Amino acid sequence: MYGKAIGVILSMTEEIASQEIDFMEYGDTQINTIDMERGQRKDLIGKMPVGIAVVRGGNELYIEMVNREFLHAEGYDREELTGNTPFVEYLYRDDTGVFEDAIEVCRELRTTEEIELRIRTKSGGVCWELMRCRLYYYRDAVPYYILASWNIDKRKNLEEELRLMEEQYSMLEEVTDEFPLEYDVAQRRFRVPRKYRGNGQPGTAGRRYMDYEEMLADICEEDRAAYARVLEAASRDVRTGSIDYRMNVAAAGEEPVYVWYRTIYRSIVGDNGQIIRIIGRSYDVSSDRRIQEELSEEAKRDPLTRLYNKVAASGEVERILKSEPEKQHVLFLIDIDNFKRINDTFGHTVGDTVITDIAGVLQSQFQETDVTARVGGDEFLALMRDVAPKEAEACAAALGREARKKLIGDDAIVEVTLSIGMAVYGEDGRDYETLFAMADRAMYATKREGKDHYSFAGKKQQEGAERERRRDRIEYAPESGQKVDKEFLNFAFSLLSHAKDINGSLNVLIEQIGKKYGLGFAMVFEYREEQQKMVLMNYWNRDGSRVEQQVFPQSVAVFREAEVGRFVSTPTEDILTEVPQLGAEKSHGAAIKNCGNVKFEFSGNRSGCLCVGSSSAEGFSKEEAGMLSELARVVAVFVSLRSRQSDDQAEIRHLQNQDMLTELYNLDTFRRLIRKKLKSGGLAQDENMVYALVNLDVNNFAYVNENYGQEVGDSILQGLAALIRSESHVVEACRMYSDYFIELVRGSDKKTILGLVEREDQMFGEQLKIRYPAGTMQLSAGICFIDDGKDTFEKILEGANLARKLAKEQNAGAVVYRDDMREKRDEGIRVTGRFYAALQRGEFEVYLQPKFLLREERVYGAEALARWRLESGEILSPARFIPALENIGYIVDLDFYILEQLLRAMRRWRDSGRELFTISTNFSRRNFENGGDDFIERLQNTLQRYGIDPCYIEIEVTESVIVEKLDSLKACLTRLGKLGYRIAIDDFGTGYSSLSVLLEIPANVVKIDKSFTDKIHQNGQSAFVYQMGQFIQSAKEEVIFEGIEEEQQRTFLMECGFNYGQGYYFDRPLPLEEFEKKYI
Repeated sequence: MYGKAIGVILSMTEEIASQEIDFMEYGDTQINTIDMERGQRKDLIGKMPVGIAVVRGGNELYIEMVNREFLHAEGYDREELTGNTPFVEYLYRDDTGVFEDAIEVCRELRTTEEIELRIRTKSGGVCWELMRCRLYYYRDAVPYYILASWNIDKRKNLEEELRLMEEQYSMLEEVTDEFPLEYDVAQRRFRVPRKYRGNGQPGTAGRRYMDYEEMLADICEEDRAAYARVLEAASRDVRTGSIDYRMNVAAAGEEPVYVWYRTIYRSIVGDNGQIIRIIGRSYDVSSDRRIQEELSEEAKRDPLTRLYNKVAASGEVERILKSEPEKQHVLFLIDIDNFKRINDTFGHTVGDTVITDIAGVLQSQFQETDVTARVGGDEFLALMRDVAPKEAEACAAALGREARKKLIGDDAIVEVTLSIGMAVYGEDGRDYETLFAMADRAMYATKREGKDHYSFAGKKQQEGAERERRRDRIEYAPESGQKVDKEFLNFAFSLLSHAKDINGSLNVLIEQIGKKYGLGFAMVFEYREEQQKMVLMNYWNRDGSRVEQQVFPQSVAVFREAEVGRFVSTPTEDILTEVPQLGAEKSHGAAIKNCGNVKFEFSGNRSGCLCVGSSSAEGFSKEEAGMLSELARVVAVFVSLRSRQSDDQAEIRHLQNQDMLTELYNLDTFRRLIRKKLKSGGLAQDENMVYALVNLDVNNFAYVNENYGQEVGDSILQGLAALIRSESHVVEACRMYSDYFIELVRGSDKKTILGLVEREDQMFGEQLKIRYPAGTMQLSAGICFIDDGKDTFEKILEGANLARKLAKEQNAGAVVYRDDMREKRDEGIRVTGRFYAALQRGEFEVYLQPKFLLREERVYGAEALARWRLESGEILSPARFIPALENIGYIVDLDFYILEQLLRAMRRWRDSGRELFTISTNFSRRNFENGGDDFIERLQNTLQRYGIDPCYIEIEVTESVIVEKLDSLKACLTRLGKLGYRIAIDDFGTGYSSLSVLLEIPANVVKIDKSFTDKIHQNGQSAFVYQMGQFIQSAKEEVIFEGIEEEQQRTFLMECGFNYGQGYYFDRPLPLEEFEKKYI
């Protein structure tokens, strides 16, 4: 249709413009008829709603003929256009080349060309026109062209809006890990997020939209139907909700890789009352899902043994029995014999060790496909799948052998054994409960028969098991010739494996060695190779005397040069000159005749020796030498453990001084170091250096943790710590807690220190900019100089902290402490001290600032504000008392005091027959602590007392509170909304929240901060204000612009389609009585 219409218009124009009459060929009547037809057609073209012009070519292009619509939107009339001004003078400078190229193509190829170009308006602006041009004939070798044009400003403006919206979406994608959701209900298509296009999905590169079926194909088949149902429901009825699903993120042609996403969505209704869009946001919840799965798995496990617990085991066994009913399975119930005695004798730590050892035996004997579980304090369960009873019997015998061992204490020896009961699936039962009961009965039968064995629930199997039991016990009996030595070695190893005090246990061992072999003394040395010394670490002698740790020269060649593990014996008199202390040793009063030594290695390349003395002239037998060599190996393990324990304790002391995340000092250690430096006077006496404490804080850190996760937050803190360690001007540093750090810095003068701290802030910002290009995090630094060294650490730190707080409030980077800061802090203390007395005296007054409809300039509501009028008549601004009251928590009582004054007035207005409107009142973040339950209860009681409907009260919370307490605040505000209160977000744009976070908050009203209203007249900022406001207005019921002070601001907002505002342009905040007289 469009092409045909253009063709007809151009043909008619061409015919009129080119028509010439041959007066010799036609008579007067025919000439008159042609003239009349020509005039009619010309008049018709002149009245057409499409711009038509004939342009004469040549060196310049001039308009010969034009109808009234041609460039009418630009403000030109026919006389101006058909004058002596070349046509290109009406074109926008950058588009003249486009037009001249089109004319040239028309002339050379005799085609019709279509172009879009900008025309300069008469008033100096620019309008867009769509033009079609055609060469139709030459007159005197001069080409003539026909132009048809339409004004396309509206379309271009719409395209620009769409482009800005696309940029907005792109910006949101860049600064968050979220994907915007936008589903066109009528077209059944999705907007393709830029990140989605970039992850390699087939055919999405460069596309802005994706069909419904194509998008659904990327969702996991198991989740596809649920996703489709949610989408259809939200397309049919207005809904808000969320859905979790898995989406394929693999590149084209690769195996699918599914990632869990959560989409939070809401339906958007158009002007016709129909749902036109579903919008929202999607984000990766894989880590949440993984944590849920891990917690679910964790809930199934016994914390000590990591086997299944009783509940999980019963479910798993039931599942196997139902899924494999045709196979034969055996259920084991296993109990540790004499376990109470083990706990009572050796303690619960040894008891826990026995339990974990038995768990390890179970895991070694059963397959991974079997079920193993701890079902009681000392009871275990196992299901052996698809197995014959004979195989199960062999497994039970092996369990008994592997688990059997002796625990040897000072006064008792307890043997660890197992009693096992077994039930066969099919023979003894076909469900878990029955099999468990039968196995339990068999296990207790085993205990009655003497423990340390196994029994089947069936009689025949029990008989076979008894025979196996007798055979197993005979095979287990040790060789009689080695019984004593093996028992002593077992004792040594048992002492080692259950030692709570390593050094004390080693002392017990060498005492037992001495007594066992009738020795005069037994000692353990450690060699210090670098010092050429040997240190006496453990000592026992028969007379019972004790000696403290001693150091000997490492000069006894026979000891020093001995092979590791080889017993070396030498007469004592041969080494008395080198170790004279040995001459004093006695055994029952008799001198020590022979010394034996076994060298051992421990902790890598370190060495020591077990040294023993005997009063026997014959020395040591071969058997004794062999046994002492074996015992030296056990001693070596003790010494190695002691050494490792000592190293661990040193490491623990180091870690106790250190912050685990950043590896800087912790606050306690840093405080000790600085106090020591201050006490010694070292900081004040250094004439060449100036010292200062710097208190650092990462701005907006809570927002990072809330929106990007603790892992990202931790990496930022670690990066800052690394930067601090690399700075040469930092003497010592610590992390106090969270994102707060302290540095002791030095420099040649105060100006240098300030510059170094500011540079540190700049470097931190640049580092984060590389990792997070969209981030704007900086440091707030407070500097307190250490002038004379007489101030305490606490006072200096307090000064640095006061300066840091001011730096954060003013967004100033680094601030140096001044004495007036402490005075301001003291004023805050005075404010809080006088608060309750002032409250009782009625010094706090309610002011109301009206809220206006922009077009009618009519009041439709108000905001309640607090002012403090002192007894002197001076009025304190909120900035002088609100922060102090909020810090200490008194602000809650002020909030409710203002509310009660407001409710009292509203009740008076209602009772006098005046119409009420909604009034908003601020509530501090302190009200929402602990989930806000106390706040809601107090609020309800207060309104009920005055009989005011909640719909007339608007709860205002600042955006900064949303950033700090998103989840708990969302739940609290949802409850308030259901109770009938209106919810408003105040100062939006100052709290660093994202627009996606805004969508989650169940607010009726969003108040745009004055800082954005001020941007309306700044270059390039008005479009941003418009786009942001439109986005919020599409999601929230009411958008109010604060701080309107000029008519120009009101006009701009009104033309953008915004309806509500407040500010000094309309009226200032008024005392409640004055507001009542003026507006109620």
